[in-house]
Amino acid sequence: MENQGSTHAAPLLEKHELCNQASGSEAGHMTQPQQIMYPPPSQAPPPYTTVPPVQYIIQTPQPLTNPPDDYLIQAILVTVFCFWPTGIIAIIKSLDSRRAAQMGDVQGAQLSSKAARKLSIISLIVGIAVLVIIAIIIAIEMVVIFTVH
Repeated sequence: MENQGSTHAAPLLEKHELCNQASGSEAGHMTQPQQIMYPPPSQAPPPYTTVPPVQYIIQTPQPLTNPPDDYLIQAILVTVFCFWPTGIIAIIKSLDSRRAAQMGDVQGAQLSSKAARKLSIISLIVGIAVLVIIAIIIAIEMVVIFTVH
């Protein structure tokens, strides 16, 4: 054990001497560095072993047994009859809800379902508001036309 300790100390001393020589203690004159010798490893590396092949288990997602309502019919109706910009987004969210339910994503299906419902209601309200405004404008025009003549 003592021999091993002395062989480990020798490279450290050589490194220390190299640092002193490289610091330029001899008026800027650099000497050639000495090669550092390390002791041989005490044990050979373990032989290589073969790794067993990796087995992958692929599970296909199961559709939800009780999916949330996707509001597709409502989204289509408000797109055609009321306000199409939000109606188209309601259709997209409705289809997202259906797709998430088929993939087994409960939270995604519920979020998309709520968004489709909200957008369908917004389309319905905007569509009814536009129809009411048009009806008021037509009524005002009719009153103006019949009172002038």
